Amino acid sequence: QLRNLLAYSAGVVLADASTPSATVLMAMSQAKPLVAVPAAQYQELLGITARFVWLKDQPGIVAALQEQVSDRKAELKARAARTRAQRHFTWERIAEEYLQAYRGHELTTVPLDSARPVRFTEAPVY
Repeated sequence: QLRNLLAYSAGVVLADASTPSATVLMAMSQAKPLVAVPAAQYQELLGITARFVWLKDQPGIVAALQEQVSDRKAELKARAARTRAQRHFTWERIAEEYLQAYRGHELTTVPLDSARPVRFTEAPVY
């Protein structure tokens, strides 16, 4: 249903920092203009493809919304958001990056009953 809603929307406003990442990525994949609060997770996902505005900045929100529906640059940013989502946030890429991080670094765990780190050169088996 969200995909259908996005298909008919003029843009997306992410005013709540608790919006799931999957929803943000879906909006990006639909190439819709995006206005978001400058929450860390949105900045990481959206990069420079969205207009960031604080909720308390009501004139800024109005200006951002007007800009997003009337400005050619907003359309280009929306397309850039789709490209960013397709390049950086596919399940294949995420899985590969996890594997690289897992294989490329020494694992360190701190047992609950000790403040002394225990180092493994191989993954522990639980």
